[in-house]
Amino acid sequence: MKKMYIIKPLFGVFFLMVFCLLLTSCKDTDYRKACEEHDFAKAYKIASNLKDSYDNKEKQEALHYIVLQEALYVLEQQGESGMLRLGVIMKENKAYWLPSELLDIVRQTNDEALIEGLEKLEDSSGNYLQPETNSITGVLNGYFEIVDNKYIISKSDMFDFELRYKIKYIKTVPQKLLNQWKKESDVSNPNVGLDVELIDKNGNVIEELSGHDGMEIKEIETLKIGDTYTLSFYLEKDLIGKIKTFRIRSING
Repeated sequence: MKKMYIIKPLFGVFFLMVFCLLLTSCKDTDYRKACEEHDFAKAYKIASNLKDSYDNKEKQEALHYIVLQEALYVLEQQGESGMLRLGVIMKENKAYWLPSELLDIVRQTNDEALIEGLEKLEDSSGNYLQPETNSITGVLNGYFEIVDNKYIISKSDMFDFELRYKIKYIKTVPQKLLNQWKKESDVSNPNVGLDVELIDKNGNVIEELSGHDGMEIKEIETLKIGDTYTLSFYLEKDLIGKIKTFRIRSING
C-alpha cells in the first residue's frame, strides 16, 4: 500500500507537468509577439503551422508580417550594411515585394545611402516588369503601343499576383476595320483579346498567358489619339523572380 501511495502522487505530478507543457505550446501561437521579441525563427515556425488556402489567407498574411518585421529589424540594427541580409530574407521567403515596401517606409527618412541600397535591391528583386518592346503584335499593331514603364507586380485578391500596365492609342483605327472586327467576332460583345508572353533574363518565353484581358471594340471607338488604357494580367507566385520582361500579342476575339 505504501508503494502505491508514492506512485500515485508522482503520476499526478507528471500528468500535471505534461498538461502544462501542452497548454503552453497551444497558447504559443502569437507570431506578432515573437516578432516583438525578435525571435523570428519562432515566428516563422508558428506561421508554418497555419492553414494556407485561397479561402484562408492567414498563413500568407502572417508570413508577410514576419518578413517585413525581420527586415525592419535588420535595417534598424545594420542600416545600409544589412542589404546582403535583406537579399537573403527576400529570396528565402520569395518576398520579392520587400524592397518596394521598405522603400515606401525609408523614403520618409531621407536617408540617401539607405534609399540607394534598397533601390539596387529592388532592381534585382524581380518585383517589377518592363515591356521587352513597346510594340503590340497582331491586329492592334501600329494603332496602340505599350507605355514604357517599370510596372510593379502587386498582390491580387483573386490570384497570387497582378501586373497592371498601360497601352497608348497612337493612330486611329479606321471605322471600316472596326466594323470588320465586329463582324468576324464570335462573341456577343466583340473585343480584341490580348495574350501575354513572359520572358526570362535569357530571352526565353517561360510562360504564355491567354484570355486574361482584352479591349471591347466599342471602347476603342471612344478613344482619342494620345489616350491611355489600363489592362492587367495575373501571375502565379512561382514566376516572380524568374520573369524579367513581357510581350503583348493582340487577337481579334
